[in-house]
Amino acid sequence: GPAGSAYLLDARLLHGSGPNLSTGPRTLFIVQYHAEDAYPLAPNHLPSIHDGEVVRGSDTNRVRCTDWEVDLPLKPTMASFFAQQADPVPDTG
Repeated sequence: GPAGSAYLLDARLLHGSGPNLSTGPRTLFIVQYHAEDAYPLAPNHLPSIHDGEVVRGSDTNRVRCTDWEVDLPLKPTMASFFAQQADPVPDTG
């Protein structure tokens, strides 16, 4: 697409955008990389066939651990943000 049609950021960065005022859907592509020895604290609610695939190095069959505690995030109960982003905003005037 034309310049400005893609936006790359770290998923941990607080971000947002205005409503989709176009007639087309807002597309989304999520890629996540992590260390091979890092283990997820919660299940992926949108799993991929590529989950757990090692893209560099080799499978160590080990998990890295540290001595700390963390509260897991609540599971969403509302409509997914994917659906909210896909729907164009109706014309109000």
